[in-house]
Amino acid sequence: MAEFKYGLDYYSHYIGMTKDSKLRPIRKKFGSAGVDVWLAVLDLIYSDKGYYIPYGNENEIDNVTWSVSDYVKGKYAPDVAAVEEIIESLVACGLFSGDLFKLGILSSKRIQLQYYASTVERKAVEVIPEYWIVSLDEMKKLSERSSILRFFSNQPNIGDKQPIGEDNRPNTEQSKVNKSKAKKSELSADAPAASPLAPVVKEQLIEMYGSENVADYERRFDNWRAKKGGNIRADKYRTIAEWLKQDGVTKPCGNSSFVMEKVMDNIRRGYRDGKERLMPPAPEDNKEV
Repeated sequence: MAEFKYGLDYYSHYIGMTKDSKLRPIRKKFGSAGVDVWLAVLDLIYSDKGYYIPYGNENEIDNVTWSVSDYVKGKYAPDVAAVEEIIESLVACGLFSGDLFKLGILSSKRIQLQYYASTVERKAVEVIPEYWIVSLDEMKKLSERSSILRFFSNQPNIGDKQPIGEDNRPNTEQSKVNKSKAKKSELSADAPAASPLAPVVKEQLIEMYGSENVADYERRFDNWRAKKGGNIRADKYRTIAEWLKQDGVTKPCGNSSFVMEKVMDNIRRGYRDGKERLMPPAPEDNKEV
């Protein structure tokens, strides 16, 4: 049996692509390095999965940023930290999907349309429904011969296996009920993060670890919860506190390990005294971002 193929060997680079108006803020802030990073990420995406690349947990982010750094290396090449900042800016300006970025995925509708058009002749193409954001109508306009279109067309009544495109979301009473249930579930899942102790704990963590480290772990926690569909009962800042300690994160102020352990004890005691019901911190292999 022939090996299943995912990525592309070639993709179209249309005229004027690097003059996209969405790139203006990137050019202003990073110069040509911003464009170079964008093109390098596109190359990684098309050559790997074909229509997306994982960018959630620390290892995935490192794999992408270091690979991109190797693409753009040279006298004035951005370092790994700058590459990560550029990628986040590319998401902010809409060149990568913000919704998928929250799931730890780098992709865009433009990328997926290119992948769709490039794989029409393939007999079998597998895509992950949750990551596919091209609507049925958009696919049909390109071609009705794709196995991707057949996959979605054969499951018209399964909402979670439909493309994310708005025109495929059923406008029925049952759909409204489902959305209502989903909203209640989301509120329920978010409830622990609204602990009255959260502001105090966050302030303590910033004092001990620095605002940048805390902000980074807030993003990781939010991405982790999003990947789990919001079904996370752990308190946000209690979990972040444990992660910071487990990862041995250092802070710029140079507090001793003894002082930092005392702060952690105070945080844990505060939660116990407040009778907060908390899940234990996520194990390392589940701490996805």
